[in-house]
Amino acid sequence: MRPHPRALVAPLMLLVLSGSAMTQFTAVSASTHLSVGPNDAGGVPRHPHPSPSPSPSPSPSPSPSPSPSPSPSPSPSPSVGPQGAVGPLSGTTCPSGSLNIWPGQFSQSFVNGYAAGTSFCLRAGTHYLGAPVTARDGDSYVGEYGAIVDGQSGTGTALNPGAWPYSQNVKLSGIVFKNFTATVIEPGRYWTVSHNDISGGTIGVSLEPGTVASYNRIHNSATYGVVGMVGDHTLPTKYVSNNEISFNGGVSDSGGSSGGSKFNHASIVMDHNYVHDNTGNPYSTASLWCDYDNVCTYEYNLVVHNGGAGIYQEMDYLSGNSGIIRYNTVQDDCQLFIGQGIGYCSDIQVRNSNNTSVFGNTITNTTDVNPLGIVMDSRISSMGNNYCHDNVITFGPGGVVGFQGVSDLASNHYDYDTYNAPSTPFTGLTLGSGGVTWPTWQGTGQDQHGSWH
Repeated sequence: MRPHPRALVAPLMLLVLSGSAMTQFTAVSASTHLSVGPNDAGGVPRHPHPSPSPSPSPSPSPSPSPSPSPSPSPSPSPSVGPQGAVGPLSGTTCPSGSLNIWPGQFSQSFVNGYAAGTSFCLRAGTHYLGAPVTARDGDSYVGEYGAIVDGQSGTGTALNPGAWPYSQNVKLSGIVFKNFTATVIEPGRYWTVSHNDISGGTIGVSLEPGTVASYNRIHNSATYGVVGMVGDHTLPTKYVSNNEISFNGGVSDSGGSSGGSKFNHASIVMDHNYVHDNTGNPYSTASLWCDYDNVCTYEYNLVVHNGGAGIYQEMDYLSGNSGIIRYNTVQDDCQLFIGQGIGYCSDIQVRNSNNTSVFGNTITNTTDVNPLGIVMDSRISSMGNNYCHDNVITFGPGGVVGFQGVSDLASNHYDYDTYNAPSTPFTGLTLGSGGVTWPTWQGTGQDQHGSWH
């Protein structure tokens, strides 16, 4: 267990586009045979992201079944990570009919000189901002390529939605935001935040229900890159799609945590993001993280070399909570926990949560970290309906897959997984206390259709 009370078949080539830069990453495709788990076809409905790139077909609403049964599941997407360039796009010009904002003009008084719903264009150059700007319903703020909004290390937030009920349907695109000291962008409901470069502050972007954050570069924020914390997971879904989320975390929030992202009381889809090199408190950090009372879908993400868990479904045990973790490529996370037990960290972890399906993922490690775990600690008394299946797992020199603190191995279980181990006697499986061999693992009913290599 963690000592901290808030614990929180062919290679394919992925091109991660970042502005004009391009990084090549090699991933191993997931198993072609897939079986259906308790929540495999569920999750929250997909949103038409503001990009010409196609998205996978919509998924129906979640309907957990009492027990999983093997039958075909939808085929995975051909690639993970962003499906186009992230950050401001070279060559972007002002939209026709928009109102120019030249460097030196951007302020609340300037914006208030025009009606709500105005389309503004920030012209290229540095716009120094001495106080936050409150966007109004329907406003649009688009940056000509080269537009920079600079908080001068004294302004907390660049744009906010004003007082409740908050401004809605605002567009924010194509701008570099830097040198802010609090939450850099605070959208209201149904905002679209796309193709921006957002850095610094304590938090990069804080999402409200219905907001879409896509194709942004969100980096070097002190506590989290992206958060979404509202009071009800039945409110409209948030979408975090096709972003690069990197080098965030290290300065803890009031609960002692930090990392790439964190959500609670939310319905959230996180898809096609490139999430790397985020860090935090060594007792409480993760990169894509749903922590308490959520309905979460994590799919087609590339999650690499983060300090804590790459994908973390935690404390989602209340009525209506569920998780889908599918078709992600995850590698060498838990870098703050090398050589530690599965209760401390795993690349993908389901902890104190119910109704979670983990399938079709490729987990590859070159360091001594744990690939995949189902963990329960003293904060709850039971957990169930969690099913890990059809994942392709390659161990590094150490690490384990399995359980800790879980007694119900029927309602929480593994099947159809493929394991690639470094040596024949390697005991990379655990039922909660030490490593066990493949025959012992299967003897408890786990991975009856799995394979060990």
